[in-house]
Amino acid sequence: MATIMVTTDFSKRARPALNHALKMASQLKKCKIVVVYVIEHRMANPLYAHYEMPEISPADAMVQLKKWLGAAASKVTPKVVKTQNVAKGIIKTATDLKADYIVMGTHGHGAWGSLFIGSITQKVTAQSKIPVIVV
Repeated sequence: MATIMVTTDFSKRARPALNHALKMASQLKKCKIVVVYVIEHRMANPLYAHYEMPEISPADAMVQLKKWLGAAASKVTPKVVKTQNVAKGIIKTATDLKADYIVMGTHGHGAWGSLFIGSITQKVTAQSKIPVIVV
């Protein structure tokens, strides 16, 4: 059975990745789709405390993930992962799931984020041994 792991950050750009994975799964005989939301656990920095967004709990993230999935929820397995590095967390989760493919959207956090820190998609594509499909 093939396993497709789809990442999401709940943005509009993540939705086409889910749709693509669903289409892939319909063309494969047996396929499991796991949709993963990664919570980045950041070490507190008192100098930037007033700029930092509050961290979402895994339970709240799961509720939000199931809501984001909508009708697709019955066709996939949702998963929430907490890590200090999103790209490494995605790769580790895909490896742990023995995923055959990782499907990702392009710029969930916007162009400024990719300009200054490099997009998560670029990092996963460069570092993953598992094929990454960018939608």
